[in-house]
Order: sequence, then C-alpha cells, then structure tokens
Amino acid sequence: MDIGGGRFDNATDFLKGKKVTNYIYDPFNRSAEHNANVVTKAANSQSDTVTVNNVLNVIKEEGNQLRIIKQAANAVKQRGKVYISVYEGNKTGLGKETTKGW
Repeated sequence: MDIGGGRFDNATDFLKGKKVTNYIYDPFNRSAEHNANVVTKAANSQSDTVTVNNVLNVIKEEGNQLRIIKQAANAVKQRGKVYISVYEGNKTGLGKETTKGW
C-alpha cells in the first residue's frame, strides 16, 4: 500500500513487472471510489508493506500526520514493514509553508 502516492502509477507499473501488487491511497489525487477500493484490498493488516513517501512533510497539522501513521499501522501485516521518508528541505528541522503549501 502506498499512502499519499499521488496521481501517477509509475511505481505501481514498475512493481507490477516484478509481480508485486501496489495499491495507492491518496484522497487528494484519487477518487473516493478508488480510495474505497484500496481500503477494501489493503487496510486491516492486508499489506506486506506500506510506503509513506514525502507525505508527512507536506502536512502542517500534527494530528493529521499521526492519522496517516495510524493508517499505515492498520494496513501492514504483523511482520510487515512500513517505510516512511520525508523531504529535508533546508535541513533545519523546521517546517514552513512554500509556494505549493506545507
């Protein structure tokens, strides 16, 4: 499962060639129907891995960041892995609004 995976399927298409199924959940770039389908297939401990790539750093509210981490924890199987990455920006560790948002 890829939480916040965007609107493009590049990684999903690449993984399909490796016989890996990847479901992208993104409420800002995918339809409600698409996201509901992903939840049915990937949530509740159905995912071997969950990726949250450059998502937490674009969300200002800590509560919403925690909600995404909880979604990842819900989706991953007991012995699965969650991979989280964040863009460092100017490396000060302080968030700030950019021309594209947080």
